[in-house]
This record gives sequence, structure tokens and C-alpha cells, in this order.
Amino acid sequence: MPELNIVLVGTENSGNLGAVARLAKNFEVKSLIAVAPRCEINDIAFARAMHGKEYLENIILIERLSEARKFNDFMFGFTARRADDYNVLRTLIDVNKIGERLAPIKGRIGIVFGRESSGLTNEELRELDFLATIPLKSSYPVLNLSHAVAIALYQITRSVEQTIYQSYREVRGMELLQAYFEWDAIIDLLEFPKAKRFTMKRAMRNILGRAFISGREAHTLIGTFRRIRLMLEKNYPPKSEKK
Repeated sequence: MPELNIVLVGTENSGNLGAVARLAKNFEVKSLIAVAPRCEINDIAFARAMHGKEYLENIILIERLSEARKFNDFMFGFTARRADDYNVLRTLIDVNKIGERLAPIKGRIGIVFGRESSGLTNEELRELDFLATIPLKSSYPVLNLSHAVAIALYQITRSVEQTIYQSYREVRGMELLQAYFEWDAIIDLLEFPKAKRFTMKRAMRNILGRAFISGREAHTLIGTFRRIRLMLEKNYPPKSEKK
């Protein structure tokens, strides 16, 4: 999972700032960065933060969004303002598809949210690597800041984990196919009756398919099965098929 930072630009409401700090704790983000906040980090903010008070106590305060590059290798923002295809600054990616973009990234990722009243300026958009949106079926597609952060963090962590897990499954699937091949070859060399071979091969596939084995375990199985197969091929040349 990439390292995530929340970047809030010009936050106008202390309660929202505190609520986002609480979300930072919920999703275990690295840090909370505030760009020229228009509200105070006061008792209201701390009350809303609950167990996320540490994020307010250690909040990183900067004056311009460009300074957030010191803390992030990659930055993308959220906006409700859609535009046509000719406005490259506001070409949007659906939050549901964001996992495939973020999963390969190994560095620090800044998730940027704009002002409650006006969002992000065009100048600020130029600082971002891409822009995402939360699709809403409504004539008023603007969420409260803390609600937008909650949805975004949930979907990002969920989709990134799914993308990583899918990649893991693809790799693991290839490893298991190799293990199946080696096991099938062993069963054939042992010259069991054909009907029994099918059952024995299928039983091993069921066992390995249910087991949540690691890559190292899969490689160990493959190596063991291969060694057995090679020894059988060397010492017991295949005979005619048993009926």
C-alpha cells in the first residue's frame, strides 16, 4: 500500500478540519497537510478529531500547494467540477478506477482537497498529476469536505488493495499452475490406473486451490515436485499404460 498524505487547501471550517483529522486516524494516513487554512485549529477542531488529535498536533502548515511537493512524490486532487474534454486541467478519473493508477506507485501520495466554497483554482490544478471525482447521481454533486474525504479514502484503500490482490492472484495462479504440472507428471510416472490418476490430480488441485499459500511456499512445492519428477524419470522409465 502506498504512503498516503491528506492535503487540505484553504479549509474554511474548523469542524471539517477536525473531522478530516479523525478520518486520517481511521485510515492510518501518514500526515495531514494544510495549505493556507482559513480557519483556526481550535477547540472545535480538536473535539471533532476525537482520537485523531495527533494529526492536528502534528499538522504540517504550508502557504502554497506547490510546497506540498516536498512531502509528496505524487499528488492528485478531488473535485466536483466537471468540464468538457478540451479542458485538460479538469479531465477527471472516476474514483472507482483509481486503484489501477495508485497501486504501482511506491512513493508518497498526496490526496488533495480544495476549499469548501470554491474548490481548487486552475493554478492549483497545475500542481496535480491528475484529478479525480466522486460520481453522484444528483443535480447538486457537491459533498461536505469531510464526507468527500471519507468516501475518497475508503475507495482508494479498497481499490488499491483489490488491485494489488488481483496482481498477487495472477502471479500466484501462474505458480500454482506450475505446481499442478509437476504433480500431474509425478502421478503419470507412477503409472496409477487412468481413473485413479484423475482423482489424485484433482485432489491436489483442490488442496492447493483452497490454501492461501505464499510465493515462497509455492516455489518450495514446485522445487520439491520437480525433484521428485526428475528422480522418477531417471530411475523408473515409463512402462506401458495400465488398463
